Amino acid sequence: MKSPITTRQKELNVCGWQAVSTLFARHPDEVRRLFFDAATGKRAGGFCSQLARQKKVYRQVDAAELE
Repeated sequence: MKSPITTRQKELNVCGWQAVSTLFARHPDEVRRLFFDAATGKRAGGFCSQLARQKKVYRQVDAAELE
């Protein structure tokens, strides 16, 4: 019997402003969480608002944590 696929296995990290913007434009409900650095903070505001309405995680982190 096959083991069920866990949520973690289905997740895919998406990196880069263009890729993240496209994901939010095409499949906003599929985004589970968002991490961004200070330089991207203002541009990420709209995405954070969407995630907040859905009670999902978003957080500003140091740029080194994103690498």
